[in-house]
Amino acid sequence: MTMTTYLPLYTKGKSNNWAADPSCVFAPGLNKDGATFRSDDKYGHLCTKSGALWTPTGFYSDGVDDTVIAPYSSAFDFTTQYFTCCMWIYDLFAAQNANKFMFGFGSYAVGGWDFFANAGRYWFKTYESGSQKQSISNTGVCDLYKWHFLCATRTSKGVIYKDGINITASSDTLYDPTSLPTRSLYVGSYSPSPIYSWYGYWALPKIFNRALSQGEVCSIYDSEKSLFI
Repeated sequence: MTMTTYLPLYTKGKSNNWAADPSCVFAPGLNKDGATFRSDDKYGHLCTKSGALWTPTGFYSDGVDDTVIAPYSSAFDFTTQYFTCCMWIYDLFAAQNANKFMFGFGSYAVGGWDFFANAGRYWFKTYESGSQKQSISNTGVCDLYKWHFLCATRTSKGVIYKDGINITASSDTLYDPTSLPTRSLYVGSYSPSPIYSWYGYWALPKIFNRALSQGEVCSIYDSEKSLFI
């Protein structure tokens, strides 16, 4: 795989101690080289890297099939439970009319959720028995060659944040899947197979088993932005 580097140079620092946060169910952290590695949350998920290239600033994905996979855990089984997913992204494509995924879990046919970019906006979707409900960001918010902190929170509806700012344009009342398949969590690509992967860099993905407030989203952004901007 040929990688074109657009990353700005900056001094790498340390991320928060997410293992001490009981609501954090997934947080790989930085410095995760190797084919497999443990996440830094209290669960220590044994993650597998497939194609994604490790760099000192995060993972590079080629926009085709690169991904990091965390094996199925009941910690990811959000049916009626509220939750939050977030990560830092550096977009090399702007996701114009092509799905580029940040997270994917479960399946469209049975039940699941995902967070991705397409057509210049961000989408957060939940699935139930071959149907979907979604939250959508404003248009024109996917810009190139810059680090941004993207976050989606799920209550009865979804809220999408970019750098701590609420950019939600609309939201359905999201599904509470009656069951979720025991599949792996895909980071940087679509579930249940590594396609539609992010094209660019991504770093510090996190999942919480509750909906973070906007103040908490801003707090994470403020604590980590010196690593990226």
